[in-house]
This record gives sequence, C-alpha cells and structure tokens, in this order.
Amino acid sequence: MSILSAIDVTKAFGGVTALSRCSVKMESGQVIGLVGPNGAGKTTLFNILSGLIAPSSGAVEIQGRSIIGMRPDQIVALGAAKTFQVARGFGSLSVLENLLVADSSQRDLSVWRAFANFPGRLGTHRALVRQAIDVLAFLKLIDLKDMAASHLSTGQKKLLDIGRALMLSPKIILLDEPLAGVNPKLAEQIAERIDDLRRSGMSVALVEHRVEFVRELCDYVYVLSEGKILMEGRPNNVFSHTEVISTFLGGGAA
Repeated sequence: MSILSAIDVTKAFGGVTALSRCSVKMESGQVIGLVGPNGAGKTTLFNILSGLIAPSSGAVEIQGRSIIGMRPDQIVALGAAKTFQVARGFGSLSVLENLLVADSSQRDLSVWRAFANFPGRLGTHRALVRQAIDVLAFLKLIDLKDMAASHLSTGQKKLLDIGRALMLSPKIILLDEPLAGVNPKLAEQIAERIDDLRRSGMSVALVEHRVEFVRELCDYVYVLSEGKILMEGRPNNVFSHTEVISTFLGGGAA
C-alpha cells in the first residue's frame, strides 16, 4: 500500500479544468517530483495531495485513509506536513523560537494560539527545546538559533520552513519549490538535507523547476502538462524523452 496516493484526481475551477484524471503515488522512503511548465497544474495537484484543497472528483489517501474533507490538524495527525513556496514564519522571533511555536503538540496547526501561549511554554517544555535544537543541528542552522528570522537569507528561510515541518514529526513532507530563489551553495545544502530525510525513511514529495536537483534527488518523477500527467518514471528516463524536452524544457537539452 502506498503511503500517499491520488487516484484519477480532477479539479475544476468554475468552467476551467486545472487537472484531469491525474494519478500519483508515493512509497515509504521515496522522493517523488512533480514537474512541468508554468500553468501545468503542479500547484493544484500539490495542494490536493496536502489536503489544502479538495478535488472535484477522484480519491486522495494517506496510508489507505481518505483525506478529502479532513481538517489540516487531522492530516498532520496522519503524518503529513507541508512547506510553502514563499517561506513563512515570524520575522521578529528568533530562529529557535520559530520552531518552538510549530511544535508537534500543536496538532491543530493553530500557530497564532501557539504564539499566544509561547512565553509560558518556553520555560517548561524542555523536551521541545531539545527537539528544536536537534532539528537546527540537522539543518546546520544551530549557529543562527538566536538570530531574528527576518535576518535570514532566502535559502536559510527555506531551511527554517523545513524545520517547522519537521517539528511536527511527519512521515511525509511536501516541499513546494524548496530551491526557488536560493543561491547555489545553500541549494546544495537543502538538497543534502532532503536526501538525508529520505535515507532516514521519510517520504518526500516536491515541486521543483531546477532539473539538475530533480535528477539528483527524486526516485520517481511525474511530468504535468495542461493539467494531465504527460509522463512518469525515473528521472533519467523522463528527462531524456523528446516530448518532455519539448514541453517542459522548451526544446533545450535536459
């Protein structure tokens, strides 16, 4: 049984069909990539996989259980967490504090409630602080733990966003363009952390435009075009296919 699957998912917004009968699956410890040109339906499919929006038809399941109609906290309780294309956070709080307001005890994802309770919780949740320190060490942000999050670079904010997701102790993490706008050095660092997550047994789904990283990181790739799955398979096979080169890469070499 796949840990995450979408079966014949269709999504229409008014009279516009954004997705048509798309099927995706992910196994434990696997990294899958959703790629394609702008407007291909990647974001819509990604948001359906994470439960942010419901499909017009079709099924979406985590470990065999339908997530359609579930609240975000219920989806998190099943072991799924998501990052966003534009990294979110509290700029006035420190890097460490940003993780503490996203702890796994806040399963309802009420960040504002967690923030309101934060002063009283900081001194009492020693285990939580240790968890946050461990996450920052894993992400190689430990030296920045006391820095205001607003002072981080784009790549560091992306890492911090991954850290907030990891504080939810997920089995599945969905990364929305984790390398967008990130300089090459930090992009390599983020890619290394994603690979480490896979090696630890975590399942990762990502939307990403940078083909070199998709080739390196993903075990399996789905190429979308005009709301449909154009092709799927292992990265080297997919990106060597003439139709993919033409549709996704604009005719250039992969």
